[in-house]
Amino acid sequence: SATTLLSNDAEISYIDFTLGGLEKHFRAFNSENLLHDDRIRLMAYGKILAAQLQPLQDEINALRRTAALTIDPVKAKEARDVAAALQRAYDKQRQIALDVQSVVWALVDATAGKTNTAINTSVPGPGSDDANMSFSPTAMRDVKSYLKFQNQLDRIGDAESVAATLAGAAIDGC
Repeated sequence: SATTLLSNDAEISYIDFTLGGLEKHFRAFNSENLLHDDRIRLMAYGKILAAQLQPLQDEINALRRTAALTIDPVKAKEARDVAAALQRAYDKQRQIALDVQSVVWALVDATAGKTNTAINTSVPGPGSDDANMSFSPTAMRDVKSYLKFQNQLDRIGDAESVAATLAGAAIDGC
């Protein structure tokens, strides 16, 4: 499960990079094409991430079942602790996958000049002038901040580190 969890880090890095360019692409001369490309990339990265989530959850559940089968209470607790740390990382990865789907739909709305129901504000069309808007499109387009993306990355990293440390301690005790 740790291997699957860590392999998701590559997709999350691609998502991070793509989200980082959205505001710049929104203001660009050919913004509709750039945002379309961003949307397609986010869809692909999100699809790969989402496809890996259920097998990861299955592996975490298998670890929990293993903990329930052991007769050594110390080993059982270690396995449960590793499973709990992996579950925290999984939960954040799942949230990122869901957030990416929301961003994809917000990009569809933005390029169509529609209302973004996720943020509940009128989304200006690409290349629009901020001075003519009644809200702050800069703040709205800081997608990584809106999604608290860095916080999610930090929690994933923390949970992965805890899981690795606990797993290492459990292996050393064998």
